[in-house]
Amino acid sequence: MQYRFASVEVDTDRHELRVNGAAQPVEKLVFDLIVFFALQRAMTKSPIGRALVHALAAMPLDPQNAYARCWLAIVHLLRGENDKFEAQSQLALGLNPNDPETLADVGHYLAFMGEFERGAELKKWNAAPDDLEHILAGLKRAGLRD
Repeated sequence: MQYRFASVEVDTDRHELRVNGAAQPVEKLVFDLIVFFALQRAMTKSPIGRALVHALAAMPLDPQNAYARCWLAIVHLLRGENDKFEAQSQLALGLNPNDPETLADVGHYLAFMGEFERGAELKKWNAAPDDLEHILAGLKRAGLRD
């Protein structure tokens, strides 16, 4: 994997640092620090990386905001961090277990994870019975549910 910033290139496969194209000798600790900062920079360049940075920055502003915590959970899910999604979504639901937006969003993304029953259970608190049956029937037709 390679990360490029300014005129410095970090090659994690070869454990090599190049400045203006010339290889530079680097101790392991210094190399690891350079890789860490390169990853931090790369993370904030991607849209999902930026979303994570902003979602994490929002948490101290209002730690009791269930919907902000729900969006932090969703960002974790989009990054493939399912355990963090689970933890943050449970915190969001614990902060406001009756918030329809949080119930709908967490239920929706649980279904994306393959947790159809858990997702439907949350969504049923937020959906009319006909809506829930329509969702489950669509999942059956798509072969995603028995």
